Amino acid sequence: MCYGNYNSVITQDAMIRLMAILIDDDTKEMFNKTRTIVLEDPEINIRILGEPKENRQLTAELSLQNPLPEPLMKCTFSVGGANLTDGKTITETVESVGPRETTTVKIRFTPTYVGLRKLVVDFSSDKLSNIKGYKNVIVGK
Repeated sequence: MCYGNYNSVITQDAMIRLMAILIDDDTKEMFNKTRTIVLEDPEINIRILGEPKENRQLTAELSLQNPLPEPLMKCTFSVGGANLTDGKTITETVESVGPRETTTVKIRFTPTYVGLRKLVVDFSSDKLSNIKGYKNVIVGK
């Protein structure tokens, strides 16, 4: 099914409700079937650049490919993580991402404790929202 046929009926939860009705010409009997389709979110790729060390600045490279045949506008990557971002959400914005294009941003943060931590990334735009990505980060001394 072509995106142009369903883009106006996608819900906030990335779902489409389909209904088909069939009428038997001979018996005039009516059959119907309803199905809810959940669209898959695009993947956020997260790369940690460098070796994670306690109290040393670290860079994460975040990228996402626009799966749609139209541009995404007002794109935002939001990043957080216990003992990684000092309790704050770090945000990077991208004005637009063209159809099927990939956008990449770099986020800098300073881990404050040694051990296994989880970097949490959220992506939102005018057409895609609440796209989540996660990356385990092992912070050394």
